[in-house]
Amino acid sequence: MTRSGTSPLLVLAASVLGLSFAAPLVRLSTAPALVIATWRLAFSLVIVGVALVITGGWRKWRTLERAELLLACCGGALLAFHFWSWNASLRYTSVAASVSLVNLQPVFVALISAKWLSERPGPRQWIGIVVAIVGALVVGLADVPGGIAGIKSALTSGASSAAGNASGRAVFGDLLAIVGALSATGYYLIGRRVRQRLDLWPYVGLVYGAALVTLLVLVALTRALLLPQPPREFAIFAALAVGP
Repeated sequence: MTRSGTSPLLVLAASVLGLSFAAPLVRLSTAPALVIATWRLAFSLVIVGVALVITGGWRKWRTLERAELLLACCGGALLAFHFWSWNASLRYTSVAASVSLVNLQPVFVALISAKWLSERPGPRQWIGIVVAIVGALVVGLADVPGGIAGIKSALTSGASSAAGNASGRAVFGDLLAIVGALSATGYYLIGRRVRQRLDLWPYVGLVYGAALVTLLVLVALTRALLLPQPPREFAIFAALAVGP
């Protein structure tokens, strides 16, 4: 596999910048979470398809064994669930809480990769992970007391106050964000393994393709409407594909 001379720190910085626009764009959309995720991946695959044709990277798929191909498809399915659950969380909780909680994935990755990939984080990495987790908990747990109160009120009186109901929705959104973190963890770990055999574009094309198929199955099962969509929504979907 060819290696780029680009600094990993620059790549990570560009990734953080691009991902920072994801939550606001999703929040601007009025489409259901599943529809946003499906169109986002559909537009992304257009870009990836062009890159695969230009580079001829699709030929790399022939080098994969059946087990590796299945693993990549599983990674795509997890990516689909990540997009769906995280998009959905933004309908219930704040952008800050959703982004903070979905980014708990480093601790899950660190714990599992130490066993599965034999990559144990060093002391400085653990310090960074702990700082990130504490920040996520400070933001996310702010919803819990009111949310619990709202749930108790609903159970005891059959109805909740507006504030309690809002807090209950926020807790549900926080839980969806955590589901997004767990599914993203599986996606990243599988990607770490498969990327040892595939260059970037063949890997992205394979995984995104599997994710899109998974989302289309969910769309069919839930009878979500992909069309029609107003031009404004298509602009948001395209922006999610080009940037984040």
